Amino acid sequence: MSNFKNRVQNRQNVMALAITITLADFLEAATPNTLEIPLPQDAEVVGGDVNVDTVFDTTGTDTIKLGDSADDDEYLSAVSLKSAARTALTLTGIKTDKDTRKLLLVRTPADADATEGELRLTILYVVDGKGGFIQD
Repeated sequence: MSNFKNRVQNRQNVMALAITITLADFLEAATPNTLEIPLPQDAEVVGGDVNVDTVFDTTGTDTIKLGDSADDDEYLSAVSLKSAARTALTLTGIKTDKDTRKLLLVRTPADADATEGELRLTILYVVDGKGGFIQD
């Protein structure tokens, strides 16, 4: 006999990481630099976005992308940090495993002359098999 009824009653809470990231969090260099964002094993990203609140004022191009060790732009292809905008994350249905438990936020500036810049990163995720409550 299947335990489907018990499994379907176990509901997950959606967890969130909402963090403001400023220019000071990145290297001062015209080279790709990466911030690691740990997630629990078996986490699946179910929503989120990057919102550039203060444009990064580099002379040349300045982009950001979000992925993991398997695909560096899995959730967000390179978007410009030089305009104030909100970009939704791409939902892939992929769960983190022991090798890809960290998301990688990669900024690639063409120049190292920025004096300001700020973005808000929001990642919504659920963890497979981790129940938050029982639905009656």
